[in-house]
Amino acid sequence: MKISYDTLRTKPNPIKPVVEYYKSKLKQGEDIWWLDHGDNTQASSLIIKIWNNFNTNEKKELKEKAMAFFPELFSNSSDKFGRLAIWLVTRESVVCPNVRDLFTAGGKTDITIGRKTYKSVPRIFATLIHHLPSIVGIIIQTPAIELSEHWQIKTSEKMKLTNWIELVTKEAMKIPDARHLDTKEIIERALHG
Repeated sequence: MKISYDTLRTKPNPIKPVVEYYKSKLKQGEDIWWLDHGDNTQASSLIIKIWNNFNTNEKKELKEKAMAFFPELFSNSSDKFGRLAIWLVTRESVVCPNVRDLFTAGGKTDITIGRKTYKSVPRIFATLIHHLPSIVGIIIQTPAIELSEHWQIKTSEKMKLTNWIELVTKEAMKIPDARHLDTKEIIERALHG
C-alpha cells in the first residue's frame, strides 16, 4: 500500500485507502464484500439472506434496482447476470440461486403505450415498462457517483437518466429479437405518456 501505519491511522477515514488498494487489485466482475466500500454506499451485512425468503414487495424493489443499475440485463450477453449476482451478495447480502430466471421468463409479448402497439417484444422490455416509474425514481434518488460505478461510465446528476436510456438502448441492440425496436422511443413514450 506504500503508506505508513501512523499516516493511515491518523486519516479522517483510515479504511478508505485500504478499500482503494484492494479495489485496485480486483479483476473484472470482482468486488469486495467484507469491507465498508468507503464511498458512502451501504456495507454488506454479515447476515446472508436467501431470495426466496423475501416478500413480493422486497423482490420487486430489488428487481427494479437491478434494472436501474445493470443495463446489460437488456442484452443477450452470456454473462449479463454476473455483476448483478455479485451486487446482490456484496451490497444487498442476498443469495439468489436462480438470478437469471428473474428476468428471462416469458418469451415475447405486445406492449401498448398510448395509441401505439409494439409487437413481439421480448418480455424483459414489458417488465421494464411496467416498472419504469419506480426505476426512474431509483435513478433520480441514486447519486451520480454511485451510478457511474454501476454503469462503468461517467455520469452526472443532470445526465444520469439520459445516460441510462442510452445504455439500455445500446444493450437492447444486442438482442436479435429486439433490433427492430426503437428502445429509446419506447422508454421515452412510456415516460411522457
